[in-house]
Amino acid sequence: ANGVPQGVPSVQWPVAGWQTDTYLDPFIAVDSQGRVAAAIPSKNQVALYGATGQLLLVWGGQGNDDASTGQPSGMAFAPDGSVYVSEKANRRIQRWVLPKVR
Repeated sequence: ANGVPQGVPSVQWPVAGWQTDTYLDPFIAVDSQGRVAAAIPSKNQVALYGATGQLLLVWGGQGNDDASTGQPSGMAFAPDGSVYVSEKANRRIQRWVLPKVR
């Protein structure tokens, strides 16, 4: 079929807090193990999911202290497994070292 992928998604899951028709765009990043970090700007949080959608960890919250993630708006995993999160509301980037979860 001309190299175009066919079929249906192999896995899918909902993300609590994602909202339609807002300027609070969701962002995701995937690490080498297939874990997915999802920004939830409306809740000022980031959620970490396993490769098949199981919720592993949620962190952040409203505020501007070191434990907060003010409107997370982008993220990327580093080779060491840590995740960098950019925050619109706090105008900063934070590096988070995640606990060993599977």
